[in-house]
Amino acid sequence: MPASCHSTFLHPKAAAFESPGGPWHQQDLASLLADAPDRSDLICGEGARWSTSQLRTATSRVAAWLEGHGVRHGDAVAWQLGNGPDVAALYLACWRLGAVAVPFHEQITVPEAQRVLEQLGEGAMVVAADDLPLASIATAVVGEGALLDVVGDATAGPPACRPHDLAVVLTTSGSSGTPKSVLLSHRALAYKARQIPTLHGTGVGDAVLIPAPMAHMAGLLHGVLHPIGGGAKAVIMRRWHAGRALDLIRDEGVTMLFGPPVYALGLAALDTFTAEAVASVRLVSSGGTSITESYVRNVERTFGAVVKRTYGSTEAPVVCTVTPGDDPRFGWTTDGRPVPGVELEIRAPDGTTRLPPGSQGELWLRGPEMCDGYLDPVQTAETFVDGWMRTRDLARIDEAGYVSILGRVSGLIIRGGMNISPAEVAAALEAHPDVHQAVVLGYPDEVYGERIAAFLVAERTLTRDDCVDWFRRHGVAKYKVPDRLVHVEAIPTLATYQKPDLAALRALL
Repeated sequence: MPASCHSTFLHPKAAAFESPGGPWHQQDLASLLADAPDRSDLICGEGARWSTSQLRTATSRVAAWLEGHGVRHGDAVAWQLGNGPDVAALYLACWRLGAVAVPFHEQITVPEAQRVLEQLGEGAMVVAADDLPLASIATAVVGEGALLDVVGDATAGPPACRPHDLAVVLTTSGSSGTPKSVLLSHRALAYKARQIPTLHGTGVGDAVLIPAPMAHMAGLLHGVLHPIGGGAKAVIMRRWHAGRALDLIRDEGVTMLFGPPVYALGLAALDTFTAEAVASVRLVSSGGTSITESYVRNVERTFGAVVKRTYGSTEAPVVCTVTPGDDPRFGWTTDGRPVPGVELEIRAPDGTTRLPPGSQGELWLRGPEMCDGYLDPVQTAETFVDGWMRTRDLARIDEAGYVSILGRVSGLIIRGGMNISPAEVAAALEAHPDVHQAVVLGYPDEVYGERIAAFLVAERTLTRDDCVDWFRRHGVAKYKVPDRLVHVEAIPTLATYQKPDLAALRALL
């Protein structure tokens, strides 16, 4: 089984990070599982409830099954399975062997998956549920959620992984642009897994709802790494359903929610929603898309919980947030401060000029959680420059070090020569008492170059005159008022992580 992949980016501080006391020193994911806190319900899913000990046993059984299929250190194991504890065991089994996990979202097609598999090389093992597309090319086909029923009772030998080994290839599928397959190492993910409980103030008394696909960074982070790194229970949903989520929050005592606004807004919109139904929730960490102050304030009031913004990416998970020792009000208006170990800079469009505090520009970063590049080395060279990662996110950092993400650099609207941040316009719209959610895009115009379109979920139909008056009262310049208002019942989202589907919205113009 020769299929394997190799790092395409080496962090310039690797030697310092690997030295004793450094963030990468002796960090691997098999050791993280061995050291995981004991609890009777570490990983829960539809019809399953695993203790820490049961997770270790399941991991060893799956690892032995993979070995039986010829998987060895450095080999790639791809899969397309629905969310559940079995997926957590499959991740951990790959890592135990030193194999590279390559999860695919349920909706990815065979041609899309094959493009990634071809880059890995011939011979990758492919595991798929019998009702999903990759079953047609799979090495092993299993019934939905039945992996543990087919792996047998044999257990694997000692772990074979090393800190510098690649652990995961996550293929992004954002709202625009070319998909990228991100390479993530044991040492980077293990470091982040140990840091997450400190950043969010979680431990063995907490439970985290996992509605996100486990083939996505957020699902991996909270469905696998957070539990073994800090002992927080993972309550894994097969797929997102607001009514089912509300039941799980009550039945499992969920204390933390995470993700884009669609999750919290979906819960709050239920006829059965009450403050009592979510009384166990004490923290909502929102990210994955632009988050407005109005959204944070509304959710905090509705849920009676601390609500904050968190910023990160597949390439560098959770690099900014408000931590338990910070004033929680900074979580309303900013994306927090860089977490320990992360360095941030705001740079001008030339990519070399560093801008002073308070300036708006592209966010560049580096830190121990950074990935090892992309499967495609050309994409790596375009993003990782002199040891820094250019995020292509528009941001501002104030004098106190708090970061505000303003949107994508490519999403900046230039209307008649004036630069306009879609996030700023969306924030102004969502501050309106009749607006529940807003997404803002630019569209071509022969006179102005671009104009502003806003897609609204609102209590009533707003006119442009309404917006002119509101922006004046809200203290936002008139040239930022949307030229077009499109009212929708709900913002269409991408299946991968429920982010706004920008292509679908553009099709409405």
